[in-house]
Amino acid sequence: MNSWKLTGPKSLELVQEVEDLSLPNFAKVRITMVGVSHNEFELYRGNVENDSHITPGSLALGVISEIDEASSYLKKGDRVVISPYFACGNCFNCKSGNPKGCSALSCAGLTQDGFLKDFAIIPIDNLYPLPERISDKEAIFIPYIAEAINTLDKVNYDIGTFIGIGSGGILGNLIAQLAIYYQSIPILFDKNSLYLETAKKVGVYYAFSNDDTTLKKVMQVTSGKLVESMIYLCKSAMPVSSCFGFIKNGGSLVLAPVTSSENNFDSLPIDQILLHETTVVPANMSNNNFETSINLLATGKIEVLPLISGEVAFSDIPSFFESKLDSEANQSHFLYTVNI
Repeated sequence: MNSWKLTGPKSLELVQEVEDLSLPNFAKVRITMVGVSHNEFELYRGNVENDSHITPGSLALGVISEIDEASSYLKKGDRVVISPYFACGNCFNCKSGNPKGCSALSCAGLTQDGFLKDFAIIPIDNLYPLPERISDKEAIFIPYIAEAINTLDKVNYDIGTFIGIGSGGILGNLIAQLAIYYQSIPILFDKNSLYLETAKKVGVYYAFSNDDTTLKKVMQVTSGKLVESMIYLCKSAMPVSSCFGFIKNGGSLVLAPVTSSENNFDSLPIDQILLHETTVVPANMSNNNFETSINLLATGKIEVLPLISGEVAFSDIPSFFESKLDSEANQSHFLYTVNI
């Protein structure tokens, strides 16, 4: 099996790996597409702590090439999307037969080897069959959609509720689309003009640049009520401390999963939480919502193709990553698809 291994900061090497094909309840999957986003570039640049050499790539789909068909409803030849979240097997939920509720999930491409390879051995529980109507380029976003559902579930999204979203990147864009689907009103904040323009293209009407005029705009949109909940996603879009200026008293602040150096909560102001009686809610990584995400894509409720920035060949990976070292280039994109 050929795998791109990150052997150090800014160093990728194509290596041959031998994986154990005798493990129970596992399938061998021929990887056909991998998604590369900001997290992979941060890992390549050495901005994400990791103690060992790792294969990048959290987003992947493929075709099952080998499987014990007696142990699953899946079969050889099935096209599948792969969940990047793996249960630890040791926590209370795992030992109680609820691995999807694992409290110590590991993430492919971040805390263990990812999918930037031609084949992978995957637990059957991490594989989800794809309907033909969903293209590969749409399917690569399914883990992101699942995370967006998990994050939005942490807020009150009744009809007409204003929800602030602190980033227009992939996750922020998808959360905003979901909020619209549930008939809430998202207000998206970012400094990146590409993110704001793309948000408007997919129907997010209120997408504001985060500057000195933003609060006035939010006051106008909400008739002075401010937002019920604020979802904080990325410090490059807005500092977490500035979120409290947009949340009404008694509202909530949702802290999205920490998956890169872009997110840290060291500046979370306790005095503002107490003053505004704000409820702070964590949205941890989750292995749920994959079936719902597939259904949303299949029925056309979520638009993801505008979030694709380009395509990359598997053989061009080192030069491609090197080209993204420039900070401006690194931030002016959503997701690249790697064809394998």
